[in-house]
Formats: sequence, structure tokens, C-alpha cells
Amino acid sequence: MFEDRLLTELQAEIERREVARRALDAGEHTGRTGAPASDRPLFTRRRLALAAGACAVAGLAMVPAPGSPADSPAYAVDRHHDGRSPSAC
Repeated sequence: MFEDRLLTELQAEIERREVARRALDAGEHTGRTGAPASDRPLFTRRRLALAAGACAVAGLAMVPAPGSPADSPAYAVDRHHDGRSPSAC
């Protein structure tokens, strides 16, 4: 039955985690690499460099390209062929 297999697998997983925790508490090596997440520093050189690079790319994306118009024409003004703009009341 599915429920029985699931229960068996969950119990086995709990047992594996308890063994690993006991081994870690005893100072034994469990085969895992790296330190636990709580022991690792939050800000490393690599993370800071990655964040600085992402900010630089975002900043450069906001700078308009040379030659692009800085001033946009007025939205609601239509010019006549002689350059005059209509005056509406």
C-alpha cells in the first residue's frame, strides 16, 4: 500500500537525519562538504563582487544612449506645416 511505503521511507529519512545530527554533535565527519549555513559568513568577496556587478549593469541600463533625444516633444501639441501650433480654448 502507498501509505505504508511512504511511512517507511519517512521513518528511514528521520533516522538518517538523526544519525547525521548525532555525528555532527559528536564532531565526526559525515561526508558533507562545507560548513553549516549558520557558520558561513553572509557577505563574502564573491557575493559582494556579484552584487556590485549587478548594480553596475542596472545603472548602465538606465543611462540613455548617446544621440537619443533627451527632450521628448509635447504630447498634445500638433504643429501646422508652417510651424505654428494651434491654440485651443
